[in-house]
Amino acid sequence: MSALLNESKNPKVDISEELVQSVYKKRVLGIECKTYFEHYFQRLSIYYEPEEVEIVKELLQELATQDTMQQKQLYLKYQSIAKKATTEQFNDIIGTLQNEFYISWNDEKKSFSFTTRILKDLWLYRYG
Repeated sequence: MSALLNESKNPKVDISEELVQSVYKKRVLGIECKTYFEHYFQRLSIYYEPEEVEIVKELLQELATQDTMQQKQLYLKYQSIAKKATTEQFNDIIGTLQNEFYISWNDEKKSFSFTTRILKDLWLYRYG
């Protein structure tokens, strides 16, 4: 909202859907607000072993591009990228991602998705 308010202080600028989209893409997801969200990317190195970080990034990338994924789909992706894929490690990774609010489980849809739209968009902006 602050980025939009800053943009709309110019009396020649009308608040429109196009302005909101532009501010979101250029300012909120861009360098201007990077410090607000940087901890989400740095925390991966805190909560995961170095060899797991790349696995987690690939899982999150896949989830971001798919929007939602069933657990079996996510597990198959994990198996395709992890050298020593184990169900226990997968469950630990998914559990930590849920505990850290990267992803959430939708019981109704029986699938995982990013917990927030902005985190998903940030992920796609940075790694997509």
